[in-house]
Amino acid sequence: MHLILKGYSDGVEEIRQEDKDNIKHTAQITKLGTKSGHGVDNLDKSANTLLKLISHIYQSSSNSLQCAEQLHNNVNNISTILNLIKDISDQTNLLALNAAIEAAKAWSRFCSCCKWGTKTS
Repeated sequence: MHLILKGYSDGVEEIRQEDKDNIKHTAQITKLGTKSGHGVDNLDKSANTLLKLISHIYQSSSNSLQCAEQLHNNVNNISTILNLIKDISDQTNLLALNAAIEAAKAWSRFCSCCKWGTKTS
C-alpha cells in the first residue's frame, strides 16, 4: 500500500511540476503576446503617422500643382502683353520711318524750290 501511495504521490508531484512548468510557459507566452501587442500598437501608430505624412505630401503636391498652373497662366498673360507691346513698337517704328521719309521728301521739294545754289555776280 505504501508503494501505491508512493506511486500516487510521485504522480501527483509530477503533475504538479508539469502544472508549474505549464504556468511558467503560459506566463512567457502571455509576456510575448503582450510584447507583440505593443509591437502591433507601435506598428499601427507608425502606419497612422506614415498615412498622415503621405496625406500631407499629397496636399503639398496638390498645392504646388495649383501654383504651377497659376504661374503658367500668368506667364501666358505676360507673353500676350509683351506681344502686344512688340506690335505697338513695330507700328511706331514704321510710323517713324514713314515720317522720316516724308520729311526727307518735303525737304527735297523745299530745296528744289528755293534755288539755294544760285550764284550772285
